[in-house]
Amino acid sequence: MVALKQRGYHETIAEISKMVAALKEQGSESGFLKKLTGTPILELKSHSRGGQKGGARVYLFEGPEKTFFLCHAEWKQADTPSQLLLEDTAYILEAFKLGQSVFPSRVHKRPVTPQEVKQREKKQ
Repeated sequence: MVALKQRGYHETIAEISKMVAALKEQGSESGFLKKLTGTPILELKSHSRGGQKGGARVYLFEGPEKTFFLCHAEWKQADTPSQLLLEDTAYILEAFKLGQSVFPSRVHKRPVTPQEVKQREKKQ
């Protein structure tokens, strides 16, 4: 979210906030919530098409007692989720299931920039 704000994606942030608010209010009945095929990962995806609103996405998973764990947010022009962010969300989910913290091994690493995400996706 910080990177989106720094890049001036204010409409994207507003759309993400709207989707998260709907999730909080409606839970698994939220119209923005989609299960990604073949994975335990969920996605909040805007109903808008095009522009900053249309590319807003949030990757998350459902925990016990209908709680949701939001892991990543992004803006994507393409209709496919970021593979890197999905992999990281799966890593966080697995650590959660095992009762492990995701922070100790990552605390000294700097965050991945949006440019690095794009470069890694191009290589795949």
